[in-house]
Amino acid sequence: MSSMAIKSKKDVERLIDKWGFLPFFVNDIDGFSIEEHVDSRYWFTVLPGPWEWKGEIIQDGYAYGKIFGKKCGFATLEWYKHLANWRRNGYDFESRTDAGLVPYQDQDVYNTLTSFGFIQSRGLKAAAGFDKSGGRKGFETIITRLQMQCYVCVADFPYLIDKNGNGYGWGITEYTTPEELFRDRFTKGLYRCKPAESKQKIEAHLHQILPRATDDQIARFIGVN
Repeated sequence: MSSMAIKSKKDVERLIDKWGFLPFFVNDIDGFSIEEHVDSRYWFTVLPGPWEWKGEIIQDGYAYGKIFGKKCGFATLEWYKHLANWRRNGYDFESRTDAGLVPYQDQDVYNTLTSFGFIQSRGLKAAAGFDKSGGRKGFETIITRLQMQCYVCVADFPYLIDKNGNGYGWGITEYTTPEELFRDRFTKGLYRCKPAESKQKIEAHLHQILPRATDDQIARFIGVN
């Protein structure tokens, strides 16, 4: 694994390009996260760090969301497409729904999201009835599941704006679909091989970059479809 110390957005992007996948937080594969490689001066300090760089990295063409064991991380578009092919088991959302494989609340959240194209988490919760007035429960579970299935991804982290036009607070998660965010760069050739072939490609790649990782660790990382 790389011993580089992450000090900038470009350092993060170089690591994503090198490994194809990059979890944000420490996980059971040693050394395989941003958290373990970021210079301590940029990890939750007054200096801008990975949390502030996330939106800019997404804008540079990388996929981001809760895609690794229900936790967040990045992937190059090439490897994200293989992950999507595997996790979706070759189904787009409509065909998966037609096959009776999508819970109705997942359908509601997804269809609400696609009706907007891009929408912040608060707005999506309200529009789909998961705020106080709507009374529905389980939004975080649903939106995480849709990200794990690679039907939903994060588009940006816009900030609240004060009266002087300055951003403040934590960035608010803005959701979309990979089809909307990446267009034909995502859809072209997405299902060009069988899901099992995409899984095998990811396995081989991870074994190459993570020679100390066990088969079980890699299997958990890839997840099920």
